[in-house]
Amino acid sequence: MAAVSRLDELRELLDAKEEEMQEAVDADDFERASELQAEVFSGGYSPGEFRQDFDLCASITHATY
Repeated sequence: MAAVSRLDELRELLDAKEEEMQEAVDADDFERASELQAEVFSGGYSPGEFRQDFDLCASITHATY
């Protein structure tokens, strides 16, 4: 019975760590996104190899913001 409870304990710990890691990733993505907003939504933004045309993407995917 002790092995089962230890396994449950480890699963809970893993779940908590996964949630913590996802929160960190989400926060990092948000920080990066907020830094780029001024550039991406400016009139001088030009699409390129690693830059997408936001209006084109939104019209194709019907995304809203």
